Amino acid sequence: MRLTDEQLAAGWLHQRRAVRNVVAKYFNDALPSDPDVTRHAIQAVDAFGWKDVLVWPHQFCSLPLMEEASFEWVCHQVQEGEWLLEPLARTGKRFAPELLDILNREASRFGEGGPDDWIIGMAIILAGHLRLEAAVPLLWKYWECDWDWYSEELLAAYTRIGTPSVVQWAQEHYPGAEDHVRCFAYGLFERVRCPEAVPAIEVVLEAEHDDHLRGQLGIAAAYQFDERLVPLALRVLNEDPDDPELGSLREALVAFSYLSGYELPERDAWEREIDADEDRLLLARENNFPKLNHLFAADSPMDRHDNQLEIEETLGGIMERARIASLQREGHVGRNEPCPCGSDKKYKKCFLPASGA
Repeated sequence: MRLTDEQLAAGWLHQRRAVRNVVAKYFNDALPSDPDVTRHAIQAVDAFGWKDVLVWPHQFCSLPLMEEASFEWVCHQVQEGEWLLEPLARTGKRFAPELLDILNREASRFGEGGPDDWIIGMAIILAGHLRLEAAVPLLWKYWECDWDWYSEELLAAYTRIGTPSVVQWAQEHYPGAEDHVRCFAYGLFERVRCPEAVPAIEVVLEAEHDDHLRGQLGIAAAYQFDERLVPLALRVLNEDPDDPELGSLREALVAFSYLSGYELPERDAWEREIDADEDRLLLARENNFPKLNHLFAADSPMDRHDNQLEIEETLGGIMERARIASLQREGHVGRNEPCPCGSDKKYKKCFLPASGA
């Protein structure tokens, strides 16, 4: 069984937060154009509230606002501030030949960011917004330029095009690509969902020997939400079950099990671990909100700029303490010992209640 996008969109309203988190990540990465996705997300916020609907509510940011009702709802949620909306590609494809000519130029190593470099970058972005399938073979060479801006926009453009030809091209060219190319290109196998992705992931995983990238391809297999790839995802997980980066692989498989009925023996145990880790993260974040609110509420833009480093250090501290705390299972830290999150409270007064123990 392979879950459809309609079935995944319905997961916005699932009672399990672990499921909603995975659904939100999928649609945030997939850059959807279907307004039904946004409608389901809005219903989820109305049903669960902003505080409880997701661990990371920023994942709403990539959802389309193609309907007046959705736009009005968002404006109602945010009562102040200026909006900067990315303009839609309204010109259709009448400029496609010129765009393909630009992309057909010979790629070179970039360093100075000259005018031609920026024209190519804009062409990559536009090819994605126009969902220009003819650009699929032309775009790949720009990954060789090893420029983060190009690499990120290429991933977005290929995702927006989203046809089987993207996956097929990636299957053919990923195995022989340089490390810096594969470090971005693996995302195509996660973000572009189609039947062709099943054999493609099997092929590229067989050729991939980098442990980190094998893990990312395992996550991609799980995010295809296709039972044919579940054994492969589990095989990758079993290669290094203690790798914290593979947490999202477990999350995707738990969500797939709930939404499809797939029998996953580890589901309940994994879900308990996922919920406990998320609760620890939310508690650490909540404990630091007063400090963050003070830093964000500076009187002037200059003050806010001066506070940026402290904001980043505070956010980094939240994540680090949550990571450390997630490793402290019951029996590894006593109830009366200092909490490993660094709050200076005893464990029984800090993360222990959040863990449900």
